[in-house]
Amino acid sequence: MLLAYATDPKTAIAGAMISEQHRWAIWENGALFHSRCQPLHMGTDLRNLSEMIEMENQATRPVPDTFYGGWWYFAFPLAQAEHLAFPFFVRGDDVSFSLANDFNILTLNGVVSFQESFTEKESPQTWYLDLRSHMAHHLSLPQLDVGPRGVLKIALWFFLRNLPRMHYDTLAAINLAMEDVMQGPAFFDENADMASRRGDLKALTQQEAWQPLTPQVALPATRSKPPNAAYRFLMKLSLNGLLIPGFSRLGRRITVEAKNRGKIGMVWGASEITILNAAQDKYYTVRHSKRAAWQQTRRLLRNARQFLKAYDGLVQVYRNEYPHYTSETYWQAKLGLSGPAKSQKEAAE
Repeated sequence: MLLAYATDPKTAIAGAMISEQHRWAIWENGALFHSRCQPLHMGTDLRNLSEMIEMENQATRPVPDTFYGGWWYFAFPLAQAEHLAFPFFVRGDDVSFSLANDFNILTLNGVVSFQESFTEKESPQTWYLDLRSHMAHHLSLPQLDVGPRGVLKIALWFFLRNLPRMHYDTLAAINLAMEDVMQGPAFFDENADMASRRGDLKALTQQEAWQPLTPQVALPATRSKPPNAAYRFLMKLSLNGLLIPGFSRLGRRITVEAKNRGKIGMVWGASEITILNAAQDKYYTVRHSKRAAWQQTRRLLRNARQFLKAYDGLVQVYRNEYPHYTSETYWQAKLGLSGPAKSQKEAAE
């Protein structure tokens, strides 16, 4: 109904999202993207009238050019869509679609969907998908140009978020994402259904695969808060024990609940971390390994050098090819459609 009364033909609506774990709190009511995804209004308590009013007031203000709407609820005018989605499948297409098209995106309180927690769904595959889309956005869209070191910094941030957590399967997935991005946009076309890569990612996921929790499994003590600041500082200097000989024996063994698995402060000083899901019926355990850490770090450094050398060429090919891979002609051929009339009819159905 809002779109029916809109006077600007470019008006689009970005709906909100709430995690099914906390149905009283906003996870995202619109978001920004520049180097990373930044959910807006995260944590707004829907039971608190003043917080609701503040979110409503902010929703009436103009949004920056980096504002985008997630696919869970996004209503847009077909006539204004100059670019279709880039074949990311399955993360990042909503970001590039919103930013590449000249929509006037608004939010509308009350339009919301409930989704699984992103924290719960985190895996080597999701880190892989996130990084390759982040890098491709900045290579493809001129308004996101941050230069070669800016794009490389994104990959380094992904890597360093996981190194102290000892998520070596994820580090391997991050390196794979960099290598795939450096193949150019044709890689996304050739792997649009992710069939091959899903198999590759499943094969490399060893320690980070969820296991059923049975009464016979004894979990270490749960860490509910980070260690003190001085201890965290010392652990940071050693890269969480990576530079300490024999740290596998010296470090602590802890359990971290799923809601805290992304908080770096929780992991300092641990050489073995057991992650427990929200339902407390599944877990996985990661362990300190200098061999795995240095192996993936050397691989990252090789990829970084190669990326910096190839950057100018990559930018040129991504920006030249982006219009093709987001065109109606491309998608008609990709999906085996005969023409615009058929595609519009099937979309309507």
